[in-house]
Amino acid sequence: MSSLTRYLLIAFAAILIAAALVPLMGYRLFVIAPRPGIPDGFVAIVRGAELTPFDSPEAVCQRWGARPDNDCVTRAITEVNRTGQILMRLPYHPVLAALSGVPADAR
Repeated sequence: MSSLTRYLLIAFAAILIAAALVPLMGYRLFVIAPRPGIPDGFVAIVRGAELTPFDSPEAVCQRWGARPDNDCVTRAITEVNRTGQILMRLPYHPVLAALSGVPADAR
């Protein structure tokens, strides 16, 4: 095994461990997929909001019984900003989007 492969496996394992520990510590990952106004998307580490461990605005809209259109997604993002504390903003990653309930066509 080459050293590059070894380092990539270690990095991947560290990311998986961190993703498993973050929800256990009371933090939530809120994944916002790329959309107009947020072209790159991002992952926010949030504390204090009523979210599942891996969540997205689209999943929040589905729990509210609404279609995940732009209006509902904007309301969900605003609600998380109002009720939670965003601790860190990370780059968007499609694997986290899949875990958080972002529809396949929005990833």
